[in-house]
Amino acid sequence: MKRNYFAMKNESRREFLLQAGTIGACLCCMGAMSFLESCSTSKKAAASIPGITETEDTLTIPLAAFGNNNSFTYQAKKYSQPFYIEKQTDGSYLALRLYCTHRGCALNVTPDRFVCPCHGSEFSLHGDVLKGPANSPMFSYPVTVDQQNIIVHFS
Repeated sequence: MKRNYFAMKNESRREFLLQAGTIGACLCCMGAMSFLESCSTSKKAAASIPGITETEDTLTIPLAAFGNNNSFTYQAKKYSQPFYIEKQTDGSYLALRLYCTHRGCALNVTPDRFVCPCHGSEFSLHGDVLKGPANSPMFSYPVTVDQQNIIVHFS
């Protein structure tokens, strides 16, 4: 009985390529869904906050924007990295730009710190360096509060 090895190779190759393509497509879809979810979350948060205004020098946020939360992030038009704005225990507000002072990567927010995905720097929720290679604190911006708004001053 003569075997056709060429036909078996082709079937195995086809099967392999089909499986590899399926796995690759699944991984791409999962990555795209994760990316889109993270984008939609930040856009949804910004879009659901009515009354935020931005000028060249200030970002004005209604106090009601915080709701029951002590903090939120907001993508200002002036900068490529978003802002993290947090109500402090004394009633004041802190505004930090989510920008790593080592090489300028956008920082990720975790429950207890900010982490640079590029080189591993870590910052406290007050912007102080916890772990290098960054050696300068995060950029913080002056904040004033009136009866209805939080005003972040860019300059």
